[in-house]
Amino acid sequence: PGIDQPFKVLKQYLKNIGKKVDVLLNNGIKKRGTLLSADENKILLEEQENKQTVQTEIFLNQIKNTKTILTF
Repeated sequence: PGIDQPFKVLKQYLKNIGKKVDVLLNNGIKKRGTLLSADENKILLEEQENKQTVQTEIFLNQIKNTKTILTF
């Protein structure tokens, strides 16, 4: 898939560890942060909330789609 396409398989998550991503959850909530880790069940996302760094665990079955944030 192209660089702006949503992730479809675990290999794409693993390849993008350490990069900024946008995650859209099934309930419509959007998360943005750095992808810290991924396995067959969940991902770990580091986000900035109220000037604090927070690590959020998100199960893959809660994710509608995930895309990398393109920076130039």
